[in-house]
Amino acid sequence: MTLSDDLIGQRTRRIEATQNLRQLGIDPYTPYAKKDHSNLEVKNNFEKYNGKELTLTGRLMAKREHGKLIFGDIQDQTGTIQIGIKKDEIQEDLKN
Repeated sequence: MTLSDDLIGQRTRRIEATQNLRQLGIDPYTPYAKKDHSNLEVKNNFEKYNGKELTLTGRLMAKREHGKLIFGDIQDQTGTIQIGIKKDEIQEDLKN
């Protein structure tokens, strides 16, 4: 089924995406989030955090795919930070 780009089609796609997340056991509207540092802190001190695993929070404002990589912009109250993900490191159920 092809959905249109009108408001009804957009709403339908968003509802389906929310249902898919819930089926995977992910709450798309969680009232809490674990956060290690703000985006601004990581950007201003990148050398300190480079190569370390961090948990950042915010809204995904943009997503771009380039071959086997996915880039995104996450915005929190302090600013925007770019993330990069290797497609082969994503769980199959989360790729779409």
